[in-house]
Amino acid sequence: MLDILKETDLRVGLTTELINMVDKTSIPNDLLRQRLLLCIFAIATNTEFKKISIGIDGTDAADLSYVRKRFLTPEAMRYIIAKLINGTLSIRDKEIWGDELNCSFASDSTKFASLEQNLMSEYHIRYKGSGILAYWHVDRKALCISSQIMRCSTSEIGAMLSGIINHASNAKVKNHSTDTHGQSLIAFAFAHLLGINLRPRIKGLGRIKLNKVDSNMSQADYINLQDVMDRPINWSLISDYYDEMVKHAAALFLGTAEVEVILKRFITENSKNPLYQALLELGRAIRTTYLCDYLSSKELRIDVEEVLNVIENWNSGNNFIFFGKRGIISSNDDIEQELSILGLHLQQSSLTYINTLMMQQILKKEEWLHRLTIEDKRAITPLFYNHINQYGLYKLDMNERLVIEES
Repeated sequence: MLDILKETDLRVGLTTELINMVDKTSIPNDLLRQRLLLCIFAIATNTEFKKISIGIDGTDAADLSYVRKRFLTPEAMRYIIAKLINGTLSIRDKEIWGDELNCSFASDSTKFASLEQNLMSEYHIRYKGSGILAYWHVDRKALCISSQIMRCSTSEIGAMLSGIINHASNAKVKNHSTDTHGQSLIAFAFAHLLGINLRPRIKGLGRIKLNKVDSNMSQADYINLQDVMDRPINWSLISDYYDEMVKHAAALFLGTAEVEVILKRFITENSKNPLYQALLELGRAIRTTYLCDYLSSKELRIDVEEVLNVIENWNSGNNFIFFGKRGIISSNDDIEQELSILGLHLQQSSLTYINTLMMQQILKKEEWLHRLTIEDKRAITPLFYNHINQYGLYKLDMNERLVIEES
């Protein structure tokens, strides 16, 4: 894994960006790049600096601790992650990965165990035990564009919208799938206003009602759907407050308002608030349309399941990489916790980047180029780690390279 991180840095220039963010340092650049890579690897794997520095000449745990405090901040990590994501998008071969793969994304959370005394630790009812949540946005071919930490009691709808808006990469989110938490009417409304096709996996489908289009339509118009029909949509309410809804969506898109603040306002305010009611009506209209498509299209249901399975595979990769201290986040500092998740994001994205290059090197050979069918290409993924040596003595030779041909 350390070799993969190093090779990614040599190709993309991650540590160069980190060094350029700091005005002045007395450490030679070559030595500083080495220590930055060791720090990122230690954070990503949840391993102590003391263990990482064993076998590295001229570097000890104190040196790594200094470099971490001086160079690695959440803002700097997000910046180089965005650069790595853009680099991965730029090297993708369209003949292998397709043209529209960066339009379909999925998001979900996973729980990381933490000590009960941690400021963000809360007991999670579904996962059991104390911990924090990491919320990921991943595309169909395992490219993660956003990672966030959140409390177990925080709304996942806010994290979903925030990741779509603030990912800061060149990826274009067109279709977005979630688990059952995406069924919210408010989520449907804001996703539509932001130009996103929200496509959640529907749980309890038999309990959800469809809303009528027009109150003037008779029961005969729904003769086979009477048991699943609810009241008609109030289109006049949507029309009256549409400008206000667009203003709120624009505030979210431009970053002048926090997603969590906007959502909390609508969730906690009096249910008679007309703007809140208008958003619910818009959500009902979009959800009804989606439900009709979801019920009638087997291809859509398969597509939603496929992209959600990718994010489950991403979560399994988290367990493989974040192995130190049994995967328990021990720090009581929320910034350190965020750095742990961002480091994991960077390490796993590096794995995806290098695997993409290696797969393209093989699949572009003549014996493979014309053998892959469309179904074969749908099945390939760059997120695999059976070829990775997870444990052992950590050595970092900046002069050794992985043999990968340029695309």
